[in-house]
Amino acid sequence: ADRIKARQQSYDLEKSGITKTIAKKLCITRPIETTQARELLNLKDKEQVIVYEIPYFDLAGVKVKFSRWKVIGLEDRGLKYYQEPNTLPRSYMPPIVNWQKVAQDPKQRILITEGEKKAACAFCAIQAVMTFHFRPSHCWNFTRPPPS
Repeated sequence: ADRIKARQQSYDLEKSGITKTIAKKLCITRPIETTQARELLNLKDKEQVIVYEIPYFDLAGVKVKFSRWKVIGLEDRGLKYYQEPNTLPRSYMPPIVNWQKVAQDPKQRILITEGEKKAACAFCAIQAVMTFHFRPSHCWNFTRPPPS
């Protein structure tokens, strides 16, 4: 049962573009136990659900005492995510970014998304774009040698 939950979690993250390596950097761990999940969500004993925690971080990349949980299996009831009652929404700052450096530079561009997984995925996509390499244009000019 635990392996099936772990596979479902991996699938859920991967369909959002989050690899196991990135999930580890985000401190997303294995799904919580079924009894814990039922207690957290106030569910009946026989209801099957998979829940994993998405921890939040401060500017220094240190975990804070706030998390949201991704809920798999209750989408038909409109429940995809859960957070503790009477808690305000917070900004999610994936710990794969140096947010202290970003906060100190008013010219630094930021991308605002809706959702923790989208924020992490957007960073990964931007990094991929920033590191994508094109060969110089002279590579397509076969009539003269490239500059030395």
